[in-house]
Amino acid sequence: MRGYIGRTKVVILIDSRATCNFISEDLVRARDWIITPTRSFGVRAGGGRIIRSSGKCVDVRLEVQGIEFREDFYLFDLGELDVVLGFSWLAKLGETRANWG
Repeated sequence: MRGYIGRTKVVILIDSRATCNFISEDLVRARDWIITPTRSFGVRAGGGRIIRSSGKCVDVRLEVQGIEFREDFYLFDLGELDVVLGFSWLAKLGETRANWG
């Protein structure tokens, strides 16, 4: 999925297994956005490996399909992705229905 942070086009993954929202460290540093320090945290990646990171961007305005919302995002090395919307975002949607059949 694609969306916008300000005028920057971003690639988004919605991941119901991610407990938090994440944003690419590369994107944040390239745009020189403000990073709020946090304690170091670990994220369990594929294969069970734990990757450590720290820092977050607070109250980031994200637009997806014409809908704007604000979220906090923890910094993480996301490879080709810019943003991961996790459970903390999904929970705000309320009741939803999906048919992946």
